[in-house]
Amino acid sequence: MCQAAAAIYPYSTRLVHSLNTRWQNELYAQIKERPNRLYLTPERIVPLGSIWSGSRKWMRRLRASGLRPGDRILVEAVPSATCINLLICALWDQYTLCPVNPGTDLELHKRTVDPKIVLSPRLETWHEEGGCDESDLLALQDTQHPANAEIRLILQTSGTTGTAKRVAISDEGIWANIDAHRNALNLSQKRMASILPWHHAFGLILDLLIGLLDAEEIVRITDSGRDINALIKLCKELEIQHLSCVPMTIKKIVEHPDGLDFLEGLAGGIVGSATPHTALCKTLGSTRLRVGYGQTEASPGILLGAPGEWATQYIGQPCGTEVSVASDGELRFRGKNQCLGFWDDNTGLELLPNGQWISTGDLVDAADNKFYFRGRKRDWFKLNNGRGIPAGKIEIELKSKLSGIDECLLTTPDSESLFFAYSGTVESEALLHALDAVLGKLTQRLLPLWNTSASEWIRTPKGALDRHANLKKLLPDPTPCPA
Repeated sequence: MCQAAAAIYPYSTRLVHSLNTRWQNELYAQIKERPNRLYLTPERIVPLGSIWSGSRKWMRRLRASGLRPGDRILVEAVPSATCINLLICALWDQYTLCPVNPGTDLELHKRTVDPKIVLSPRLETWHEEGGCDESDLLALQDTQHPANAEIRLILQTSGTTGTAKRVAISDEGIWANIDAHRNALNLSQKRMASILPWHHAFGLILDLLIGLLDAEEIVRITDSGRDINALIKLCKELEIQHLSCVPMTIKKIVEHPDGLDFLEGLAGGIVGSATPHTALCKTLGSTRLRVGYGQTEASPGILLGAPGEWATQYIGQPCGTEVSVASDGELRFRGKNQCLGFWDDNTGLELLPNGQWISTGDLVDAADNKFYFRGRKRDWFKLNNGRGIPAGKIEIELKSKLSGIDECLLTTPDSESLFFAYSGTVESEALLHALDAVLGKLTQRLLPLWNTSASEWIRTPKGALDRHANLKKLLPDPTPCPA
């Protein structure tokens, strides 16, 4: 099945060769010919000239070991010069790179990805920063699925829009995003900080890769920006001009005494992967940061806002892709940025038809080609009378009606009653009136309202509410707090 899929894939050999040549030309010009740029961490400084020489050593080692275009390399994506070396090798020699979250179960990933080689700091196949011993050949593993030179990356989704999947991404999908975003980000002559994970599409493609091609210097923050005091201090000392991150990081920065001053001093960056709260949107309006929206299936960019353009639930305008809204309000996209398909541990590559509309699972409203998030389609649930409840959309509407609500959650424990939990400061009468306006007669099904502290919510790493975990935490307690 996989061999047949590879044979009918509509990309010509000429296109694949052309894109491979483009990688070689741009990487040579931007890395080899500009050795003054640096990859920095608080512990060490690595000139990009050393990154280049290290990458060449890895190329010779992989070639001598017998690796061929399309062979899969499973890499533990620990942010390091070695990880960048391997990324450059994959782009240059058409290997399929499969970066995975540092510290996770390598054996599980190995069974799923079916790689020729596994490279990790936990294994002897890894070498110190700055290259490798070219004479130390790697033992290639037998694979169940054939190589496919069209697949450049296999990345696992975060699971935000459903069960986590592994997405196969092509050179064309990567370049479609780079071409659509690099002029807007304008990283030329700028020093950027990298805190996003390199095993996700946002951090790997729209941050690291564009940075390698365009930025003057890249500063990798080794703890991924978790220590906000250290992040702001280091970024100010190094005069960082560009930072991309998720809303949770922005929220923590804003809460720091020097945070807003730091953000307002940035020349740019993308805030993506989740929708910022209304209060955070107002704060970001004084910065040159942009809202970004995308998914791994889009390699990953779909929408992008202008610098300082922020509004409640605003997620941007189309960027390098075609978008449409289905009759039920679901956002769809198609174009050169779309993924090749999905990687299955049993069947290998499962192709998506070229040019097909791909559903995002997110509900939106659109006005003047600007899009506003209205909840996730999977957050709908049905009551025992068959009525569908768009929980995510209702939650957003309530937060827009009542500025005192920070977060809220609407669900059903039994398909008959409705359970509503919230955090914030709002009068009970105003809240009940707002609920009556959006639910109508369904307010008769409401259980006593649950008021919880903002610090009690369980969140995903991106900063969004973890719906399943919060329901599990709140619902078992039979004694709700008064509204």
